[in-house]
Amino acid sequence: MSTSSENEPSPIIPETTHRPEITFAQPNYEEIFPDDSDLLDDSYPNEGRTRERDLGTGRMLGYAVGHFFNDLCASMWFTYLMIYLENVIQMHSYKAGMLMLIGQVTDAICTPLVGLLSDVSCLPWWMLEKFGRRISWHMIGTFCVALSFPFIFADCLFCQPSTHEWLRTLWFIPFIMVFQFGWASVQISHLALIPELSSVESSRTSMNSFRYGFTVLANLVVFAFLYVFLNRSNVNDKIGPSDSIHFRDMGFIVVGLGLFMDTVFYFTTREPKDGRRLSRLNSISSETSHLVRMTWRDWFSQVPFYQVCFGVLAKIL
Repeated sequence: MSTSSENEPSPIIPETTHRPEITFAQPNYEEIFPDDSDLLDDSYPNEGRTRERDLGTGRMLGYAVGHFFNDLCASMWFTYLMIYLENVIQMHSYKAGMLMLIGQVTDAICTPLVGLLSDVSCLPWWMLEKFGRRISWHMIGTFCVALSFPFIFADCLFCQPSTHEWLRTLWFIPFIMVFQFGWASVQISHLALIPELSSVESSRTSMNSFRYGFTVLANLVVFAFLYVFLNRSNVNDKIGPSDSIHFRDMGFIVVGLGLFMDTVFYFTTREPKDGRRLSRLNSISSETSHLVRMTWRDWFSQVPFYQVCFGVLAKIL
């Protein structure tokens, strides 16, 4: 006698499907950058590993002094320019503020432009071949700063006591604009050298630390010199027109000391010819990096962009 369960069809058990394991192949960097095959480590073919380029402490210090001239000028600019214009030259406050604003706007315009121009290597071939694209822009900036900075802390050479104040104000504008262009050229090119000089993260951090250390030293040097100069002549502790010679001398001291430090930088720092390719390979081979083409509008959707802007604004204020 059969039961009802015997007449029921047996359930069909579906076969278990196995999904293939997804693996991510390492990109062939020789195909991505055909000119960079000489930088790849032969012991790890096509794994994106590059030969590490490191610097000794002496060369790191030599690199760090390359921004010392800029730091001296920045200390004079942000700390003493308004004092000089208002108390020494006896310029109206709103005109002195206008000159400061012109300088900061010029710097804001020149900074991204210099970055773009240094990337496209638009300089003469002999400069790029002999010095490299970053150091070439550093030299151009140093020349502009050295040429213009002494005139910012010197009164109008062709003005008379009866000269209108607006004409004396206009005298400073071209020198301020040339100075800000040169300052931006040195700053951008000097920072851009870090990933091209070393592929070791700890060395890059050390170079930034030494660079900041010389920034602090530059501020102390400026404060010390002006403390000595102003205390010699000011019996009543007031800065006035009689101190114009001290600010003029300080301008020449800044240029002389800055050029000496830049000479040390040029003799101790050599921009590698394959630095740009090495920087790209280190970036693309990083575990956390990915290549994304972004437009200028895309930056406004990135949270780190606003974090950096807030940090820079807080530093300026």
